[in-house]
Amino acid sequence: MRKTDLKELTVVKRAQIWTRYVDGYGFTTISKLKKTPYSTMRSIIQRRLKTGDTSFKNKPRSGPSKKTSDRDNRALIRHANQNLKDTLYALAIPSKLGHKLGRNTVRKILKAHSKAKCKPCKKLYLKPKHKYKRLIWYRQ
Repeated sequence: MRKTDLKELTVVKRAQIWTRYVDGYGFTTISKLKKTPYSTMRSIIQRRLKTGDTSFKNKPRSGPSKKTSDRDNRALIRHANQNLKDTLYALAIPSKLGHKLGRNTVRKILKAHSKAKCKPCKKLYLKPKHKYKRLIWYRQ
């Protein structure tokens, strides 16, 4: 099996492995019946025996550490509000927070605070002649 083929077992499948173990099946028999790797099945059973936990749910994972603090996020939001034409790349440079961030990190921080960076619409620069023609067209 490739690593990409491996997936987490569901709560139901873990419970089924445990009930097979309680019924007296051996480790190899259970792994063949449930078509799970021997090591995975054994670790599920050993964890249950060691902790005595009655649920088969996964514990929440910590995930990667945050790159910015709440203070950094507020400074970034404040700068983004003051400089509407700055791009995500311009907001990510070190002068804003003290360290370089990726554009996607900046995008996620802005999205978490209900902000989005878009290119502003270009203003139509009309000459007085064009303004007059538009006024006539509007009155007609």
